[in-house]
Amino acid sequence: MIVSGDFNTWNSGRMARVDAMAQRMNLVAVRFKENVKSTFLGYHVDHIYYGDWKRSIKQFTK
Repeated sequence: MIVSGDFNTWNSGRMARVDAMAQRMNLVAVRFKENVKSTFLGYHVDHIYYGDWKRSIKQFTK
């Protein structure tokens, strides 16, 4: 499973929500070099997460 996009994580509260979602879905963040991610108000807003889609499907279809 791949989840990616501009998650509007321009403050720590929004980033915490995205991190919590990724953790619930057993996703891992792709690590970028600092200079390639888009920023807004000093925060990175573009993120890519990946994980085992079979495990994620089982978890959310119980």
